Amino acid sequence: MKKQNKTHIAFNTHLFLPLLLIICFSGFSIFSAVVDHDIELAIGFALFIPFCLFAILISPLYIVFSDEEVKIIYTLGQKEIIKWKDVRSIYTQGSWGGGGGPPHYVFVYLNKKKRAFFVRGEIPKTRITTKLIKKYYKRKIST
Repeated sequence: MKKQNKTHIAFNTHLFLPLLLIICFSGFSIFSAVVDHDIELAIGFALFIPFCLFAILISPLYIVFSDEEVKIIYTLGQKEIIKWKDVRSIYTQGSWGGGGGPPHYVFVYLNKKKRAFFVRGEIPKTRITTKLIKKYYKRKIST
């Protein structure tokens, strides 16, 4: 009997912050232009919107966890596939309060094309991803 390969999808909840910032900066920009008639301030607020869009475009949209691999699907459609057997180590980086960016896991694994180099795959650290990584990765996670 063949073993069923279960997959779990975890959406990147870190994308809510840039999305919220886009809404806020758009609102401030419109308010400044329409109500205050201050075009310079409206342009200043509008200049922050592309930075938030850039953060959304380069971030993972969702992650698919399975028994054999982790697929990271990015917003623009790129895919990164990491086999569990190739993962050398996983460690955490960043924190909401302490700086270093949003909290995330860094997967260190051997790149098949360049055997001498390691590649880092980053996955947002949420309750769901923590639970799934602990389920599939049996070694110690460094901090």
